Amino acid sequence: MTKIIGIIVAVLATFACSSSDDSGSGAGSTGDFCADLCRKDHACDQSVDLQTCRKSCETSFASAEGKLRADFLTGVSSCYASSDCATILEEGALGSCASETEASLAPSMQGTSFCKKYSAAVDKCGGTFNKTSCLSFAKTTSDPALLDAEACLGKACTSVDACVDATL
Repeated sequence: MTKIIGIIVAVLATFACSSSDDSGSGAGSTGDFCADLCRKDHACDQSVDLQTCRKSCETSFASAEGKLRADFLTGVSSCYASSDCATILEEGALGSCASETEASLAPSMQGTSFCKKYSAAVDKCGGTFNKTSCLSFAKTTSDPALLDAEACLGKACTSVDACVDATL
């Protein structure tokens, strides 16, 4: 689970220097999110090419499409759009905004249910489970993605984690 959180943070950090929007359009999809990030980056640094930035961002997020909660993407985008250019150019704003937004969200009912079931599956297999990390991850993950991952929990003990990681 920590690996998955790290991947999302890494993907967000990847384009801290090439992302966001002053318009605060409410990025609900990764395409909107990338457009917002890139508009903000371009506003702060005219050398940022909007098309290149957006395509690079969308490529980085291709595997995350539909897996991140819309309210998480919107929150990060809104925070980034309100960041000053000095912070944007220092490349720390995106990670800070992701952390801030995650802290402001609660896991959905599906997220809480998934973590409870995942914990039970790991316990049944004699493993150790960090429920706090799971619930934190569930704050940013969409319900359909969590539901897909829930299908992994009935697999053989040696396959559960790999299936969840591959799904999310």
